[in-house]
Amino acid sequence: AIYERMPPGERAAAHARAAQQLAAAGAPAERTAAHLLLAGPIGDRGRAATLAEAARIALIRGAPESAMRYLRRALEEPPPAGELHGLLLELGRAEHELHDHAAAEQHLAEALGSPEVHVRAEAARLLAHTLTSSGRPNEAVTRFRPTVDELARDTPELALGLEAELLLTAWLAPRPHEETRLVLERFERLAAGFPRFAAIGRFHRAILRLAEGATAAEVGDRIKTALAATGIDPLDPSFGWAMRCLLHSEREELGLALVRPAIARARERG
Repeated sequence: AIYERMPPGERAAAHARAAQQLAAAGAPAERTAAHLLLAGPIGDRGRAATLAEAARIALIRGAPESAMRYLRRALEEPPPAGELHGLLLELGRAEHELHDHAAAEQHLAEALGSPEVHVRAEAARLLAHTLTSSGRPNEAVTRFRPTVDELARDTPELALGLEAELLLTAWLAPRPHEETRLVLERFERLAAGFPRFAAIGRFHRAILRLAEGATAAEVGDRIKTALAATGIDPLDPSFGWAMRCLLHSEREELGLALVRPAIARARERG
């Protein structure tokens, strides 16, 4: 009752003091952040860091809504300029998981302005997923391309990872197989000399052949050959498509056998 009768300014000040005391005592970031949500911003980088850490923990625990609240509050503080784009990226990630496509698109587009190449790459990847999830896969392909081209100059493997995402997006876009074939041919050229990505290219070539009406035997053989490559992450989305191709090509035993390493890998990642 006393709390409810307090003027808003006094409440905010009380929460600010509680957050300060908890931080000084080494309390978990989430406990401190709960008070910071109710305290006004003062431009304190320590507060922004606490809120960002609370958001990171919330995402690990599978609570993107809590992460979103912490990150939005961190941006109000605001964080130091050098940390801004990283927070925008994580906020966009949380919003994407919550299917808040408009907010995710805004914040991920802002994160693309980061001077850090890995932040830009991850922002582009998530932005493509957000656009695709909101029914705009063609736009995702168009907006994705400049970032991939930029990364290809200095970080070819990182760019290839994004090219693989672009391939998946191209399949979801309402476009003729001929256009998808062009995207795939570009990927195959860039993947030469990178065994893991060359295998992903073979997966997609098998998917294309399946769409073109190839025999089940041909598609299954193509997937089996691609699987002989080393270093393939069983959680890679292309790997999942390959498993579906095996099932469609009547290689159920091989397809189901691939589920086991995927489950083991997922358990490793928590």
